[in-house]
Amino acid sequence: GIGGRLASIVPAAPQRLSGIHDVRVIAAGAHVFGAIDHAGTIRTWGLNADGGLGRPTLPMNAVPGPVAAAPPASRLAAGRGYMLALTQDGRLHAWGSNAAGQLGLGHLAPVATPQPVPSQAGIRSLAAGATHSLAVTNEGAVLAWGSNHHGQLGCDDVAYSAVPAPVRLPERVRAVAAGMHFSLAL
Repeated sequence: GIGGRLASIVPAAPQRLSGIHDVRVIAAGAHVFGAIDHAGTIRTWGLNADGGLGRPTLPMNAVPGPVAAAPPASRLAAGRGYMLALTQDGRLHAWGSNAAGQLGLGHLAPVATPQPVPSQAGIRSLAAGATHSLAVTNEGAVLAWGSNHHGQLGCDDVAYSAVPAPVRLPERVRAVAAGMHFSLAL
């Protein structure tokens, strides 16, 4: 995100992150990166394969650019070539790679611009694994979707889910985290 193709072992100062000021949220996935500023504007950079940056741009982007089609956001999660954004009013949007249904849109096609995830209101936090996604509702329930080849959706009866599905847990959840092929709930 600092405008060069060379790796850096020295942390970049915030003023070198072109176009990003007053960052409130950051997210890093496999080859996709994002930040949300004080106004809720999402800026992305990295590899734009399958629309993972959510904006029309070159395949490789070393400088952050705004995701114009996204409503103001409060949370951001990044997986392997895809992103999830929680809007300031609690709605979920997704874009990018979708081979396992990790966008939650009901299909397996990639999407190059932010799309609302159907009927998902009242989300308070989210997480993105390699090819699966998690969300916590305002009531403390967990929703999971995407790849389930290692049981990361919390069930053993499907290989994947292209729509958010409830996870049966013994109590309310405050937060979730997702790794490559696993999920955690607090």
